[in-house]
Amino acid sequence: MDTPADFLKSVYHARKSKNHRYSLRAFAVSLGISSGRLSDILNGRQRISNKAAAALASKLGVDRDQQELFIQVSRAYNERTEYVGEDTISLDLEQFRLISDPVYFYILSLLKTTVAEMGVERIAERLGYSSEVIGTALENLEKLGFLARNGGRLIPKSASIITPTDIPSEIIRESHKKRITKAIESLTESSVSERDITSMTMAIDVKKIPEAKKMIRQFRRKLSKFLEEGEASEVYDLNIQLIKISR
Repeated sequence: MDTPADFLKSVYHARKSKNHRYSLRAFAVSLGISSGRLSDILNGRQRISNKAAAALASKLGVDRDQQELFIQVSRAYNERTEYVGEDTISLDLEQFRLISDPVYFYILSLLKTTVAEMGVERIAERLGYSSEVIGTALENLEKLGFLARNGGRLIPKSASIITPTDIPSEIIRESHKKRITKAIESLTESSVSERDITSMTMAIDVKKIPEAKKMIRQFRRKLSKFLEEGEASEVYDLNIQLIKISR
């Protein structure tokens, strides 16, 4: 079992095999969490913090070794995927496929700014997309559960979204291409004071690549935390490329 969700599913199916009327609602009650949260966890829409994993382990009805295994699986998964907090949605490849166009993430970030309530036209204007594209994206985000309505205003349901990494996929490649294209466009569309584009060429020890990737992830998190503190008013994109030049 690679994920805590897989572990929970196995426990649930073991209980259901003994009682075919056993439901996910009953399982949630036994774990002391809401059925909605359990559903989100099982479907990868919500993470389990290390602290929450320790609390859930004692309620799984399994022996001490299995409890410890659940805690270890949760910790390993959180470390492997750079878990950053309770209010986080982690996407698998199939989920990411539905919102792989960067415009979805631009919208979610724009809706977190301190700017007053915005409609489709204003969002389109701010992000440089057509109203049709923005309207469709908003409908999809709400339908998929990434946005919730508070009165007439759409509110992002998660503080952050973690997308798949280190997986060969045309969907992921296309998403990166679109983001890099935006960076290229900024060379002529944004002033120097509004952007920072730098590069460095190195002769490296390739055995250090895995550690370098970890350092880059840590840097992204640190910079994101620094920039997001305070009154957010604009949407920025950070792209970091470490690529092989020699053949």
